[in-house]
Amino acid sequence: MKIELDGIKLNESKEDASGISDGRNIQNLNITDKRNSVPHDLPGMMGSVFQDLGRAAVKISFDGVISGDNAKTLLESIRGKFQKGDPVPFNSDLSGTADITKVLIDDFHVIDNAGNKNRYNYSIVLKEYKEPPLKSLSPESLESAAAGWAEGMVDKILADAKNEAVGYVSSKLGGEAGKAAGAAFDMAANKGKSEAKDGLKSLF
Repeated sequence: MKIELDGIKLNESKEDASGISDGRNIQNLNITDKRNSVPHDLPGMMGSVFQDLGRAAVKISFDGVISGDNAKTLLESIRGKFQKGDPVPFNSDLSGTADITKVLIDDFHVIDNAGNKNRYNYSIVLKEYKEPPLKSLSPESLESAAAGWAEGMVDKILADAKNEAVGYVSSKLGGEAGKAAGAAFDMAANKGKSEAKDGLKSLF
């Protein structure tokens, strides 16, 4: 069984001439994998209809023992990754984890064995991490996107309002009056157009 966390092998032992100098083993391994589903009750129907919202993040938890001269340094390195809160590379041959390449350290506990020098017990909980599907927008690109949306929205509102106004005037006073109303509408709209766009952009 192989488990590596950011290049740190958690299940291996190294020996020198005097015996085992660096021991690492894992026990009480638990892998949780489930689907997210939402039940919907329909009138007159027995039971529920379930909406599948996809698979939840895989959860991997286990207890471990690390011993040797470098045990404390190794655990401090893992704790540093836990406190930082960033996803870390993950590699394992465990069943159900083949496509997991990054994890978040969700929980981490260490127990110092009194009277047993350089030997530590720990428990850890890992959660599968997936990169967000959308790239994060910089402030500049967000402002540009807001400006584009605001301009399109204002143009659509004004076009709809103009068509309605021209249609009403034309039906009452004829086509020529409708054209004049359209021209007057354009003049009035252009004066307040930039203010309307700025107001919409401020929503962001």
